[in-house]
Amino acid sequence: MKRLVARCSGFWSYRLAAENLEEFCGIRLSHTLIGDLADETASELATRIQDNPDIRNAFQAAKGETEFPMDGTCVNTRNDDGKAQWREMKVGALVKRECGESATPSEWETRKLPEPTAVSAFAAIESKAEFQERCPSERRRVGVGGVTSALADGALWIWSLVGMVFGRTAECLDIYHAVEHLSPCGKVLYGAGEKFTS
Repeated sequence: MKRLVARCSGFWSYRLAAENLEEFCGIRLSHTLIGDLADETASELATRIQDNPDIRNAFQAAKGETEFPMDGTCVNTRNDDGKAQWREMKVGALVKRECGESATPSEWETRKLPEPTAVSAFAAIESKAEFQERCPSERRRVGVGGVTSALADGALWIWSLVGMVFGRTAECLDIYHAVEHLSPCGKVLYGAGEKFTS
């Protein structure tokens, strides 16, 4: 049952997971218990994968270049007193993927990128400094030295982390954050609501 609870809590909030477990399986658990079981499962998984040579061997055997996408966000949690609290969460992944064909922006929508051959993702509710300490251990765990490219939102602390952990690499600004800067620039130059013609 713990596996089912963990799977449901990975897709939905604890409250919604409780409702769906009862609706789909007839299992009635409080959202608090689901949260406790999810935490317990996360700790067990962390212990299981920490020094597992199979994970390292599989990552090493996978074909392709190594990418490092990373981001930070805030999640709404409850502290020990039961009060809602926004906390920092960081997420990163070491991804092996074979290189795809280059493409122009007009081809991005139809261009098919090769699927990843291996992914080692990790996340934690912690500060930037704590996450910076986590990244080298994750890198060593799968046997990665440097990375071919890093994908992020342009935050200075992320590029600093990438440089300190992986050394020199291609830093790629994701298209969504790039467009956030291009859009206001276009409105200033060409006006809002008008179709651009060259």
